[in-house]
Amino acid sequence: MWDLIFNRNKKNLPNYFSFSQISSFEMCPMQYKLVYIDGVKRKYESIESFMGKRVHGVLEWLYKPENKEKIINFDKICEEYDKGWVDKWSSNIFVVNVKYNRKEKKYEFPILSDKELERKHNLFYSIGKECLSNYYKDFYPFDQSVFGRELELTFNVKEYDKSSEPKFDKVTGDCILDAEPIEEYPFKGIIDRIDKPYEKKWEIHDYKTGKRSKNYSQLQNDYQLALYQIGVKQNFKDVGEINLIWHSLRHNTNITISHNDKQLFRLEKKIVGVIKKIKKAITNLDNFKPKLDHKKSTMCNWCPVWDECEAKTGLPNPSLSNLIKINPK
Repeated sequence: MWDLIFNRNKKNLPNYFSFSQISSFEMCPMQYKLVYIDGVKRKYESIESFMGKRVHGVLEWLYKPENKEKIINFDKICEEYDKGWVDKWSSNIFVVNVKYNRKEKKYEFPILSDKELERKHNLFYSIGKECLSNYYKDFYPFDQSVFGRELELTFNVKEYDKSSEPKFDKVTGDCILDAEPIEEYPFKGIIDRIDKPYEKKWEIHDYKTGKRSKNYSQLQNDYQLALYQIGVKQNFKDVGEINLIWHSLRHNTNITISHNDKQLFRLEKKIVGVIKKIKKAITNLDNFKPKLDHKKSTMCNWCPVWDECEAKTGLPNPSLSNLIKINPK
């Protein structure tokens, strides 16, 4: 295992990589450093993130073993959603309100009135309920062969020397000659849901509540469920076919893909490429710079560690002027 990830200059570095770390580094190396190296806690949360967690919580509850023999109607699902929404609500949830000023060619972030913030709260509450309604219509009575919910796996992503990589069948993409890795990087992942409908057949499910959904070709190159496929293959013996299923709940789409050994190897190489960039950057923590377009992009306004970012020193996040000041109870 790569020992640099455990300690450097008294910094408590993560014992494991994760999809969240990989995507954070690719989005903004400074955010990666603040969250995963410096350990800065995320005090604030966007309304989008809050809503997504509540939907995930309901779907995890839905497939509890004790619910398997029950008939769960949509009213009961709404009750569970409402309970989570109220119980988990805090005063640190904000709204990013962004408008583009074409005349001045810049983004503006108007402050919302209390009534407007209440409307935003109600809007996202409704979007979450719509996500659950879409899922209910597609999958009731929820008799899927669920193997695990929020299943945590530890596994390794492997790096090979270019001169001795695995070999694959040109037609099927199946591995026909394995190889010895030169490095193995520890990973940990949490799978939303994993099913085992038949012997040696597995399904990895992921729920998305975001505004944008990916198409089939984009998902073929997505790291997240590819990582989980690697994890399932390493953790279980009776693994044959593995399908990866994305549920875009807001758009009511369910896309299934599968990776053969060669496709999975190519994705693994891309992941190793990102890890090596992180490994190189850690030799000097000044290498972790804010994203290059941080002055033009609006993505920073969703960042949970804005206050600690060197690019934003002295500039308060305008989105924190839009904390939702209501009590959903």
